[in-house]
Amino acid sequence: MIKISKKIELNCSRSSCRLLRKKIGLPMRKELPDDLKKTLRPLTKFGKSHQFLEIFETLPRDGNKLKLAETVFYLYNNNLMFINLFASELNALNNHEKALGLLNSLPRDKWDVASSNIAATSLNGLEKYQEAFKLLDSLPGESWSNQIYVTAVTSLNGLERYQETLDLLKSLPKELWDNRIRYNADIARNRLKAKTEII
Repeated sequence: MIKISKKIELNCSRSSCRLLRKKIGLPMRKELPDDLKKTLRPLTKFGKSHQFLEIFETLPRDGNKLKLAETVFYLYNNNLMFINLFASELNALNNHEKALGLLNSLPRDKWDVASSNIAATSLNGLEKYQEAFKLLDSLPGESWSNQIYVTAVTSLNGLERYQETLDLLKSLPKELWDNRIRYNADIARNRLKAKTEII
């Protein structure tokens, strides 16, 4: 165990944490700022992780939010929820390779649906649309959420398969469409229209 403060410890040896950080391309972390220690304190108590996630979602997206997600990951590096959280924040700041590297440090059979969607988002960010869509297409249909639809249609639009985008969205009731889904649907319609006008 590595002590960061009297109340916070890392659940890995110094050498294994360093190896993992090096593997996913992150700099070595130093002492945590006091405000982060204060924010993390509720996490030292059992059963507070979901409460923390609710608070975390309300924070402004900046470097401190990423630092907090990273810290939580290293405190609870065996918890998939926090691995997903850290990878999502890396994606939000366009660090797609690091997010994918973080998820790929786990065996695929340890991933959940959220992990697959986050990995597909990373792949879209790296313009590996075919790989992203293939990953999502392997998920059972009943596990598809709005977020997965957004990621899938982003992949299809990236592959210029605009009709498939619109066909896929027909399976999602209109009342479940959010702004990101409408945006992708508009892109698909406009590109299809432009193609027919050229012909």
